[in-house]
Amino acid sequence: MVVLVLGEDAQRLKFDRPAIVRTFTATSLDAKNVRMNGRRYVGDPAAAPQPGMRVAGGRTIRLSAHSISYLAFPDADNLACRSAND
Repeated sequence: MVVLVLGEDAQRLKFDRPAIVRTFTATSLDAKNVRMNGRRYVGDPAAAPQPGMRVAGGRTIRLSAHSISYLAFPDADNLACRSAND
């Protein structure tokens, strides 16, 4: 799932199941420095991906203003996420 927070105010999102969240923020749309979950993000495709923030089910998190968040729900049982051996 992708969540865009385009306004001036942070938003709150409540989860009913465990999730992995990666929230990207920057000072402007053309900024050269991007942060992921508050840490400087190095967008090197060869580098190992930075871990996302794990959120337990039933918790509420704050998503920063002017941010893009990618959410993964490991227990969603999405058919597209299954391997051929499942």
